[in-house]
Amino acid sequence: MVHATSNLGYDRKGWNKPGTNGVEAWSFHDLYENEMVGAQGLGIDDEMWDCHINHYDGYWWEDIEYYGYAQYFNELGWSAEAWDNGEHPETEDLYWDELTSKQQAAAAQLCWHRDLWNEESIPMWGE
Repeated sequence: MVHATSNLGYDRKGWNKPGTNGVEAWSFHDLYENEMVGAQGLGIDDEMWDCHINHYDGYWWEDIEYYGYAQYFNELGWSAEAWDNGEHPETEDLYWDELTSKQQAAAAQLCWHRDLWNEESIPMWGE
């Protein structure tokens, strides 16, 4: 936990509530060196960070297209214009069970799951 607190700025509350620490908004390669070291100290590499922590939110749309993720974001209602203008699609306000099965599958490809999508605290996952 030393890496999480000293290098990434997590405390117990922030650690248990994904999406609440500002560092999670950055793609791995945009992190400061000490933040990269902190993530790596927790066994988190660039691919794991970008998918499971950042969910590619730190990418430019052209990178999302380049790496083949646009199809999943499109299924969730995103477009290049919306992404670049910070306009969020309706799916962002839905709970997991309100998403269609195709939207859930797309979200899963971006490393989301029910509890994470619904912004549940980690200790509540699976309940």
